[in-house]
Amino acid sequence: STKTKLLVSWHDFQKTPKTIELKNKIKKMSKFSNNVKIVSTAKSVDDATRMLELYDKKGKNNLISFAMGDAGKISRILCLYLGSPYTYVSLGKAVAPGQFSVDEVNKIINLKSSK
Repeated sequence: STKTKLLVSWHDFQKTPKTIELKNKIKKMSKFSNNVKIVSTAKSVDDATRMLELYDKKGKNNLISFAMGDAGKISRILCLYLGSPYTYVSLGKAVAPGQFSVDEVNKIINLKSSK
């Protein structure tokens, strides 16, 4: 027996599917792990919002849900305030569309404590 935990991950690099499709995908992924990451490509703020609305119904899953791309960039931060245990950052140059660097995210999440 191992103590290794699985993170089941799914990405759509073209679009953000409809909410029902996203919820069905989470349900299928949850059969394999309580740790689920679901990411889409946002073409609009509405797309990014749809990814964040998944947190309302997350249940027992450790859900990570946000959107890639310029329109989804802010969802990479907001997901932390909605229940995501993680967000993904780069050490420098972004490796995914809309990704922040570790320095950028540290500045953003520490805004309150710096006053």
